[in-house]
Amino acid sequence: MNQLTLFSDDGPQLARQSDPVTSQAAAEEVRPKLHGLREVFLIALADLGGIRTAREVGERAREMGLHSDVESVRKRSAELQRLRFIELAELRRCPFTGKLCEGWRVCDG
Repeated sequence: MNQLTLFSDDGPQLARQSDPVTSQAAAEEVRPKLHGLREVFLIALADLGGIRTAREVGERAREMGLHSDVESVRKRSAELQRLRFIELAELRRCPFTGKLCEGWRVCDG
């Protein structure tokens, strides 16, 4: 069995074949940065503890000086769930948006 790691390169498709060449180039440029952003997400989530929304995690990463772009960090939640580093724990209200959002926690083990 091939186990995915935090640094697996088989992440999401970042651009479609039908996207403009400039979009495809930008997608390939950002791909190496994903590894670090996944780590930033995990560090911030662990620091917060408990169950948190992706937005809360992104905001915490910015507060900690780990990454200035909340959105770039926030978007890593689906990847980390697929890699089984985090799990969906509950739906909860985001304190930043007031919307019902997915609440994430670090997986045990």
